[in-house]
Amino acid sequence: MEKFTKPAGTNDFLPDQMVRRNFVENIVRETFETYGYAQIQTPLFESFALLSAQAGEEIRQKMFTFIGSDRVDYALRPELTAPVCRLIANGALQHLPYPYKLYYVGQCVRQEPTADNIAVRREFRQAGVELIGPAAALADAEIITLPVRILEKLNIPNTKLKIGNTGIFRHIFKQVALDVNDHGEMIWDIEHLARLRAESRLQDIETLRDELNMLRRLQGSDYQGTHKIDTAAIQELTESTRSTWVEKLPLIAEQTYKARWHRYFNISEEAAQWCIDASKIRGDRHTVMSAWDTRLGNTAKAARQELLALCDCLQNYGIIDFEINLGITRGFDFYTGTVFQIELPDMQLPLCGGGRYDRLIENFGGPPRPGAGFAFQFDLLMEAFEKTQKATIQARKDYFIATAAPELIPEAQRLAETLRRTGKTVEVELMERDVQAQQDYATQANYEYVLRLSPNQPLHRIQLKTGNIETVAAEELGA
Repeated sequence: MEKFTKPAGTNDFLPDQMVRRNFVENIVRETFETYGYAQIQTPLFESFALLSAQAGEEIRQKMFTFIGSDRVDYALRPELTAPVCRLIANGALQHLPYPYKLYYVGQCVRQEPTADNIAVRREFRQAGVELIGPAAALADAEIITLPVRILEKLNIPNTKLKIGNTGIFRHIFKQVALDVNDHGEMIWDIEHLARLRAESRLQDIETLRDELNMLRRLQGSDYQGTHKIDTAAIQELTESTRSTWVEKLPLIAEQTYKARWHRYFNISEEAAQWCIDASKIRGDRHTVMSAWDTRLGNTAKAARQELLALCDCLQNYGIIDFEINLGITRGFDFYTGTVFQIELPDMQLPLCGGGRYDRLIENFGGPPRPGAGFAFQFDLLMEAFEKTQKATIQARKDYFIATAAPELIPEAQRLAETLRRTGKTVEVELMERDVQAQQDYATQANYEYVLRLSPNQPLHRIQLKTGNIETVAAEELGA
């Protein structure tokens, strides 16, 4: 008979893995709720028109789509912000107090290419919040504080918080009269440039080759700039030449994107350099503000004030260890101001990220509603947690009831139900094994105690870790 394998890019999680995942998920939920967020749930699939309306270019091209029996184009959700905005835009929350503080934990799906020996995630879990109503830096600071607190509770060290503000580029786009329909592509390009400057992403030679191929395609056959990438150079890429390419890549990318912006968006050399200079500004508050004065002058005063106010609010929460990185845009067209992400040095993707989207609900047909939110990529969070946890996390298992004779099974079943009503975890022998085999199973299944029922004998409780045996009354066990 044919055996079936799981679809590429998906995972099966076994019982011991689910114990750890539930442990982490419970901490995430509890933290959200301590800040006043309430859980919601939305469908696994939505109309393609909804999910593609405000998605970034990268996600729009990676949706699993299908046509329903009603002849409507649907897509499996690639993220959870758009469905939440649909709820709000349609007035489903009007009976709730305002502002709306919502959280979700759910599955998402993206169409990722698969290849041998390359791990991809087509199905993944997201856990995040949406805060609808407040428009001040205080709200942004709370959104950023939530994941910081969760990572502290999980004892995940060496994380790096990076914050930015897309309002800078919105201002520049307005100054150079860039068509609003082209903002999304420019935002994505700037995000890609920022990622290329993070050399840790390029330590893998296959990742470097993919990036070079992408830039080669962007350059096109009519590209006239220096550092033109040809197919032969990429094919000859070796471990010995990798460091040279890593060093040159940001400059090549800048020249490639400047040429692309001029060709497709009619962006001048000066305006393109303006965007690139802004995207390179990074560091602590003093460093960034000094660089802003030098490179940007009076550009985007509102975004600058938002950043300064956010720094002050984060300090109120005791969060002072972060980098301001103006190249971070998160690649989504809907962000209007603050953006942030939290990274681990050895991971190529952020653990989480989010930001402010003050026009998104209005764009979905709802009333003007300022909003901000973030989401964990839960599977990456689990990877980080499992690398750093100091103790094994196991499900609580209280009692296994072993029976020395078949006629004792009814008594064992009654005792098990009595204990379960008191909140204990209890299992009864179902395989008709002898007492020693039952005790061996209980040890392997990580039970704390075996309760042994024997004919004409009192009830014995055996602590499996120590082997200690004591006589107990059934009434004592539920305490």
